[in-house]
Amino acid sequence: MIKAILCKDIALLKNYIWAIVIITIGCYLFASGFVVWGTYYDETAMKTLANRVFWSLAGGSQIGFVATGLLGALLAGSAISLERSDRSVEFLACLPPTRQQNLISKIMVVGSLLLLMISIHVGCNFSAHQLIPFVPSERRPYVPDLMDVMTFLSIIVSMVGGAWGFASFMRSNGAPIVLGFGTPFLVLSLVVLIGWSLGIKSEDESFQIRYTSGGFILGLTLGLIGSYHYLTRSEP
Repeated sequence: MIKAILCKDIALLKNYIWAIVIITIGCYLFASGFVVWGTYYDETAMKTLANRVFWSLAGGSQIGFVATGLLGALLAGSAISLERSDRSVEFLACLPPTRQQNLISKIMVVGSLLLLMISIHVGCNFSAHQLIPFVPSERRPYVPDLMDVMTFLSIIVSMVGGAWGFASFMRSNGAPIVLGFGTPFLVLSLVVLIGWSLGIKSEDESFQIRYTSGGFILGLTLGLIGSYHYLTRSEP
């Protein structure tokens, strides 16, 4: 039965899935094209294959992290609310699958797509780090380190969790998606406000750690609240 539910959710999100495939590939095609164009008239050291691959992976992965957050919010905001907006949820309520099975299916689909995108971009970022010795030091761009990658991931989690949580309370996917986009700014405001009220200095590294932790905590909390409300609400 779970297979049939998974197929239903994949069909529901098929347009978003195609967008994920196109945009994920497009991040690296765009970065590669820009690198080739940008180094075409440059010195020989910048035209080496290792250098161009490095710039393409580094640039593509950074664009990809941003795209993953936006696409993740679109997925999370639509997985639940689309069925309510077209009222198909009322028909599904009459079928054998339980609400818990429907929720598990949605989590599996959204989670798998997010994990795939994150794995690709983290893998490309790691590969770029391995090519740093082959890149001229005077032209070498900054490549996100482990802490920066964790910050990117916390922003993604906060956006996805926010969109997912709000979507369970609403009948359209527009507002949850917009609120999901704004969740990282809510995290930033809360971290700054709490730090100011407690007299904690906002130093670069410590502030980044607090912001990263806050993003994970708020995103997971909103996601759990949304899942609980989806399972316990009286209306479909």
